[in-house]
Amino acid sequence: MILFVRRPLICALLLMVFVVGCGSQQFSPASRELMKPLQTAVFAKKLDWVAAAEKKIQAQFDADNISRGELDALLAIVEKSRSGDWPAAQRNLTTMIDSQRATAFDIARLQEGQQNQVAMEHRKLAKQSRR
Repeated sequence: MILFVRRPLICALLLMVFVVGCGSQQFSPASRELMKPLQTAVFAKKLDWVAAAEKKIQAQFDADNISRGELDALLAIVEKSRSGDWPAAQRNLTTMIDSQRATAFDIARLQEGQQNQVAMEHRKLAKQSRR
């Protein structure tokens, strides 16, 4: 009897975790690269840097490298900055960046880097053992 009572509760909890975890927009690698100069500009509170970041964002959209949703999300940060609401722009951008999950490309790149690091350590140890 306890199993039947717990099953709906467990399903409900899993559903909540899934819905909450999927609440934020995931950005493509190209869009993630655009977040970096925007983050620098917003935290430095430099409107000319924000304008330069906006040009890069628009150029990537015009080249079909980012989606309309990604464009709109990034431009919302630009608008908050332009209006002088730096704290909100910083909060929103930090939340956006922190909510990104690793893509298959990110994981592969990380694994490749770890393999390279291990290989370098082996070469270093081999050199030391020859001495």
